[in-house]
Amino acid sequence: MLKQAGFTLTELMIVIFIVAMLAAASVPAYNSYVSKSKFAQVFKELAVYQNKLMDAQQLNDFFPSSVADLTAGSYTAVTSEVLKLVFYDTSTNSDAAYLYGMTLDLGLSGYVEPANDGTGCTRCRITFALVPTSTGYMRSYCGQWDGTSADVPLSALPSSCQDTNISALIS
Repeated sequence: MLKQAGFTLTELMIVIFIVAMLAAASVPAYNSYVSKSKFAQVFKELAVYQNKLMDAQQLNDFFPSSVADLTAGSYTAVTSEVLKLVFYDTSTNSDAAYLYGMTLDLGLSGYVEPANDGTGCTRCRITFALVPTSTGYMRSYCGQWDGTSADVPLSALPSSCQDTNISALIS
């Protein structure tokens, strides 16, 4: 007579419980990974604009009124998986420049998408700025424009992008 092999109901329930606990622990980590990879893409796309601004400034010794399809003082809709709008502007004397990246939903709770004029968003704005130092070199800043609810929280940004109140640097 052959002995039948198999699992008891209790053993199956224990395995299912363990798998469920592992899944519950890994889902937040996975979501965090996905969100961070989307933010990395935001920085990559904004860095293209920032590099073109830096090049234009080095050639002309001031920031131009338009560069890389961006016109100073206006929002530009972009085709991207992570960005909806890019805003470019310069300081009054054009010696400093800044970019807002208005993101699409990158997985932050409380996120509200911006309107086409950049208004009405929550947790969607990332700012890059190029500001001259006292020695004449350009310094790059990345982080929050003014710390309002429109800005992406610092906790969601990488450690290299933790500047706050960049608006105070632009005159």
